[in-house]
Amino acid sequence: MSWDVFVMRFPAGIKASDEIPDSWDPENIGTVGAVRAALGELVPDMVWDATGWGQGTGDGFTVEVPLTDPDDAPTNGVTLMFRGGGDAPFVAMALAERFDARALASGEFLEPGNAEAALAEWHRFRARALGRHGETAAGAGQDSG
Repeated sequence: MSWDVFVMRFPAGIKASDEIPDSWDPENIGTVGAVRAALGELVPDMVWDATGWGQGTGDGFTVEVPLTDPDDAPTNGVTLMFRGGGDAPFVAMALAERFDARALASGEFLEPGNAEAALAEWHRFRARALGRHGETAAGAGQDSG
């Protein structure tokens, strides 16, 4: 089970995902190639397969990223599927910053003051869902469960 973070140019001024208007049409953040390049700088061992799926490992996390369009195609956002913890929220926020976007996870926007707490809350949810009530973010590991 991954912690999914969405990086997009969400409407200005909203504080949570339930405030996104139904009529919202996201603008492009850049090209697929630009997003891949930025991820490669943030997660230096990112590897992209022939289908456009990327995988990489950072400090305390692994990440998978589906960017299946050609490099020159515009994209309005990217989904980062993290396992583990560590620097994952900071990588998501750094990517968002590079594209003048915001990172959204579990219904809230990640900011320096709440990012670690948001990830920890997700790990608590995951542990409950999997029947691992005593598991913490540090003990969550990077399994596929």
